[in-house]
Amino acid sequence: MSSDHEITTIINSRFPSQVPKKFKVSPLPAKDFLLPLLLGAATNAVEGVTGQTHSKADTSWQRWIEFLVKANFLEADGQGNPYLGALDRSKTHRTLGAFAHSVRMCFYSKSTKGHAELVASTCRTAVDGVATAFIAADKPDLRLDSD
Repeated sequence: MSSDHEITTIINSRFPSQVPKKFKVSPLPAKDFLLPLLLGAATNAVEGVTGQTHSKADTSWQRWIEFLVKANFLEADGQGNPYLGALDRSKTHRTLGAFAHSVRMCFYSKSTKGHAELVASTCRTAVDGVATAFIAADKPDLRLDSD
């Protein structure tokens, strides 16, 4: 069994954007108390994922593919490696930044309030959607640099 410190380190390294800065693992309660609690949390987590969440992630991935085609990383028909396997980590990270900028500059959708740029949370949602697809495909989280 891993120590509390090891578990905290693993969680912070896997989900850095989702873990509070002062997060740490606390000792677990007795087994007979914990099982119903975990089952309830798992059920709530599954029920908490909505169609809108999947829709936003799908939209982000479609926009990522469109961006890669326009930037000549993929063929016009979308064929190629959308995970940028031929690029080093630094270039992949910068490519994601360029994608975020294209989202911000309304290349894919207009601001609902008529602004020239989209709000940061919209860009973050798009970047997170692409990163989720990378992680689901067992690729490194491209939001993170090599350090």
